Amino acid sequence: MTVVRRHFARHIRQMRMLYMHRRRAPIKAIHMQMGDMLEVIGAEAGMHLVALLPLGANDVAVSRQVVQKGISAIPLSIC
Repeated sequence: MTVVRRHFARHIRQMRMLYMHRRRAPIKAIHMQMGDMLEVIGAEAGMHLVALLPLGANDVAVSRQVVQKGISAIPLSIC
């Protein structure tokens, strides 16, 4: 393995750890604020979260409400 590849591999490991820690903060906040009302799924990687709303909840309306609070939220029903 070349020096460049070792440095790149180390960088990737460091970034994975950094983003893992950054990802935990909003998940923890969701659980603290919402309790069992939302289920966060696919929380292993990346910086996007998917939260399942309770049955019957209007995801478009919820999305509009949280956008007003500065949170980017895309309702999955439009996909």
